[in-house]
Amino acid sequence: MLPSLLLLSSLASGVLVFIVRPDRFVWGVAFLGSCIALGFGVFVGVIAITGGGIFGGGAWYLNGITGVMVVLIAVIQFTATLVSISHLSHEVHHQVVTVAQARRYFALLSLFTLSMFASVMANNLGILWVALEATTLATTLLVAFYARPGSLEAAWKYLTLCSVGIAIGLLGLFVAYYAAYVAHVGDRLTSIQWTTLFENAHLLSPELMQFAFVLVLIGYGTKAGFAPMHAWLPDAHSRAPAPISALLSGVLLPVAFFAVIRFKAIVDGAMGGSEWSSSLLIIFGVFSIVVSAIFIVRQSDYKRLLAYSSIEHMGIAACAFALGAFGSVIGLVHIVGHALIKSALFFGAGELFLRFKTTLCSRVGFISETLPLTATSFTIALGALLAIPPSPLFFTEYQLVLYGMRFEPLSISLLLVALVVTAAGFMRTVVPLLVAPATAVETHEVPKGEFWTLAHVAVYVHLLLAVMLGVMVWTPQGLAFFAHISMVSPHI
Repeated sequence: MLPSLLLLSSLASGVLVFIVRPDRFVWGVAFLGSCIALGFGVFVGVIAITGGGIFGGGAWYLNGITGVMVVLIAVIQFTATLVSISHLSHEVHHQVVTVAQARRYFALLSLFTLSMFASVMANNLGILWVALEATTLATTLLVAFYARPGSLEAAWKYLTLCSVGIAIGLLGLFVAYYAAYVAHVGDRLTSIQWTTLFENAHLLSPELMQFAFVLVLIGYGTKAGFAPMHAWLPDAHSRAPAPISALLSGVLLPVAFFAVIRFKAIVDGAMGGSEWSSSLLIIFGVFSIVVSAIFIVRQSDYKRLLAYSSIEHMGIAACAFALGAFGSVIGLVHIVGHALIKSALFFGAGELFLRFKTTLCSRVGFISETLPLTATSFTIALGALLAIPPSPLFFTEYQLVLYGMRFEPLSISLLLVALVVTAAGFMRTVVPLLVAPATAVETHEVPKGEFWTLAHVAVYVHLLLAVMLGVMVWTPQGLAFFAHISMVSPHI
């Protein structure tokens, strides 16, 4: 009942913001709808986290990890809405966009939120596939929001590549359904429910499930941003409005990865062990980290820089989840920490874009003087992204290297080198934005100084939550909390 109410609240918000009149009520309805989604999402998520098992049934399934994902989606959609209100109000005032466009934006944002909620709560793997495709359709229009040539090209590439990926994932679902049919697992309605397949995984053909997992890993991995299927990601994330970029990098990528992990649990049960599927995750994870490091060191666009960093961190999460039970704890903490930090950086990037009207690093400079509030938060968030304590990413990357060296020394060594290269690339690109003058400034003078906005509130809330998480995971109680969530239903 509660999962359905959560979805209906997001749907109602999208419908209301689209039909509300007069125009001055658009901002209020968008904010109210986001508050309702936040309240329902946190309520449902906390019940799932503290419930210690199955919550719901039939079409929906929630456990501890699902509850964390629901809370994460609820929180970041709320802060993204705050930043959207701040940015779109500014752009409507300067006639960059119209109120009608803002109305459409908030309606699509609500549908995007609804589809992500449905993706992580779905027990029926067919519903999961439909929800993931719905995220593509909603965000394609958001990527193309400004209707500029670069935005339209990025949206077309995003739609094409992700739809092809989702279609490959559908083939994997068909193979899994056939494996269940051959093994006489479930009936027509329950044979593609995750709980049914997971409980009867030992009856499924290992060969068929291996083939299904390869298709799912390639298909849903495209949506998760794994290299070499990542070509859509830098363009889409750099061209979309900053709050949408934050949701894409911070939430949508983990949602798609979550679908891969669910299939992994079934395959591991069918094969009687996790070595084969974990090896594939390690390969894709390390390759994604290395590819992103190569592009980061030569990047000259700060939003594309953050986009390639998202590929890197999804690779880290994949490597973590490949290392068994404790690796799942590391991976879960990493996903939450990265979501909070990366979305804060994209919110800050949106402030830079509003002031400098460009995402090229050569046209941005002295932001410590021009935008002191943004510069401060951007510096803190950058340090957290580079795993400087008390960032939660310091815990996850330190533990991943320490723990992973026991099982995958070669892969983890390569990962560590790539992380060092990535850090050097970030320092080379971002530090000049803070303290050096722009080398190709526009003819007009960029005004200096800024006031507190909703965007700054959202950024500092994210940073506060990230610091709290970074401190929490070093305590025995905090680590036990994440371990308990991960062990309620391992690897899902």
